[in-house]
Amino acid sequence: MIEKSRLKELEQSITGKQKEMEEVKAKRAAAAGNPAEMVILDKRIAELQKTLAALERTKQAVTYMPPAPTDGQEIVSRLDKYLDAKREKVQKVQDSLLQTQREIRETEDFLARATETGDIDGTVTNSKKLDELKERLKYVQQMKERTEALRTFPDGAIWEEWEKVCEEKREDWNALLQRIRMLADEYRSACNELVAMNDTMRNARRQMAQIGKENDALTFFYPILTVGLDPEPLTISRADGLKPSNIMHAGFGENPL
Repeated sequence: MIEKSRLKELEQSITGKQKEMEEVKAKRAAAAGNPAEMVILDKRIAELQKTLAALERTKQAVTYMPPAPTDGQEIVSRLDKYLDAKREKVQKVQDSLLQTQREIRETEDFLARATETGDIDGTVTNSKKLDELKERLKYVQQMKERTEALRTFPDGAIWEEWEKVCEEKREDWNALLQRIRMLADEYRSACNELVAMNDTMRNARRQMAQIGKENDALTFFYPILTVGLDPEPLTISRADGLKPSNIMHAGFGENPL
């Protein structure tokens, strides 16, 4: 998102150009019957229309609100349901194992007391129960091992979850690419126009100096437009010339999305 101060400058530029457009159109209406002046004013109106359109496009691009970035953990958490399902299965068998072990200890206590008191029926009953519980314990232990060995994710489950993420994010992805494309086009257009203006003004200044020299009016020109200008933000890198269509998969790293 553009800084408020820069957005204000942009809006002021648009307002200024709109006001100038109204003034030039008024002059154009008043210049009816003066072909030479009408040609000059028509050219200025065309230039202002082009500049206003570019400024409006720039404002549209820089004021665009991008989607909130997705928390990476939010994406990864889509696998939790598989992990939770596996954990629930293992825990269920674990609870059964603990319950069986608890019943074995209780039955062993009952058997010990029955033996001490000479309770034959109690001894027989608890002996049978203890054998059954120990047999059950072996099966539950085997079941736990088999449950722990179960696959957490079905074939292709992780890929399917990632595919869903990509489909859900496709619109936001494309919107951001479109924003980059808009800003890049406007950036290149503005650079080209500034370079063209720079060349035009340098040539005009050179001609003015030459005309002055030929007419005994030697003139020295000092910087005016560039006084106090910080050149650092205007540095153009080699990558600035790349068209969005040239951004291939490799442009997003070694592991493209």
